[in-house]
Amino acid sequence: MSLALLSVATTQQFMLKLILCAAEWSLFTYVTGIRPRFYKVGFLIGLHMVLSFFLTPYIGEVTVGLLLYFAIISYKMPKSRLVENFFFALYPPVLFSILWNFMARIVFPFLFNHPLSYFLDSFVWSMTILIAVTIFERFLREFYQIDYISMKNSVWLDKRTQSNFWVTLSEMLSYFILYYFLVFMQRLHVGKLLGIPVSVLIIVVTVVYLAVLMKVLILIDYYSREYLKDLRRTEQKHYLENLESYSQQIEELYQSVRSFRHDYNNILLSLKGSIESGDLNLVTRVFDEIFQENIAGLDSRDRQAKLINIMMPEIKSFLFIKIGEFESQNYKLVLNIPDIIMDCGVSSSAGLTIFSEMFDRVMPWLEENPAALVNVRIIEENGVQSFSLEFTPYQQTDLNQLADLSIESRRNLNHYRKLTFAQGVHDQTFYQELRVRREPDR
Repeated sequence: MSLALLSVATTQQFMLKLILCAAEWSLFTYVTGIRPRFYKVGFLIGLHMVLSFFLTPYIGEVTVGLLLYFAIISYKMPKSRLVENFFFALYPPVLFSILWNFMARIVFPFLFNHPLSYFLDSFVWSMTILIAVTIFERFLREFYQIDYISMKNSVWLDKRTQSNFWVTLSEMLSYFILYYFLVFMQRLHVGKLLGIPVSVLIIVVTVVYLAVLMKVLILIDYYSREYLKDLRRTEQKHYLENLESYSQQIEELYQSVRSFRHDYNNILLSLKGSIESGDLNLVTRVFDEIFQENIAGLDSRDRQAKLINIMMPEIKSFLFIKIGEFESQNYKLVLNIPDIIMDCGVSSSAGLTIFSEMFDRVMPWLEENPAALVNVRIIEENGVQSFSLEFTPYQQTDLNQLADLSIESRRNLNHYRKLTFAQGVHDQTFYQELRVRREPDR
């Protein structure tokens, strides 16, 4: 009989742990954007349940969730700051702890007129409370529509978001410490602190921290959305500026083509007259003075013609202008765009900001070494577009003076996770590469 009761109790605990761990995992993936394969999700939830069974009596449910989620997020996002990973690992278990205390200590006792112990002694009531907590968390998630991913991406780039980030982290840590201190006092059978029952203090802590947490998160979400609006306005501004420049360049090219057609007959007539005269020196002079001038522009037109493979107006107009700038300064530019480059679903203006800065970073080197070669290559392989710029040869002193990416470029890299940037050296060549992962077809 005792074995049967033990089996029933174990099964009940298993079901409670399953609901709690699955609900916390759902919030964790929503907050961080980490979504492993299905079998890995099952393993991680199972691991959470096992750790919770054995460690909760000693370190508490929140600590177990914190340790597991911190390990996962540190593994999946090793480049993120430690405190940032700690924040997003602590948030799900703390929020569920606050919501559970709110439901179990305030809402259910008020609605059904029973003490907390009555609900905890009943599997059905415990299950009902957990389900209510899960539903309430989903309601808050849908009601506030907080963009945690954008918040995570903009924490260190926006001062107001950063300030609220530290406030929220401090609040969660203080709740974590204060709540477990009160629970520890209860286990020591301490009835009152400062003349107030410990159970009442826990209720007060729950209400206060729930209200403060919701307020601060709303502020963070507000500032994050404002930051994104500014980012989009900047992108739109760049788009219009480049579109205007592109239109001007097209008009100039059109005028150049008309001029070439107008001069074509005159050039042929001049050559024809020189050939008929039989004067080789005259033929050579006419060729050098008239025709060779047009030949010299063929390389430029060839580079401009390669831009036809780019289907993004912002990128095309930017490169069109850059070709003209390089030619006016007699800099060496090699352009390699072998395939059609289509819009891949990520803001072209965001990528253009970084691509433009890749040129700006090496322009001082060109001024010091006009004979250097700049090689621009744009390709797409396996759904990844690569915008690379190589500078040959580079000097070590150049690298020492190389500026970091601007704040605007770093904002774009942080917000658009499908954009990645890398730089390095090989064979006397300094390279920069912007990679853009294509959005999947829906």
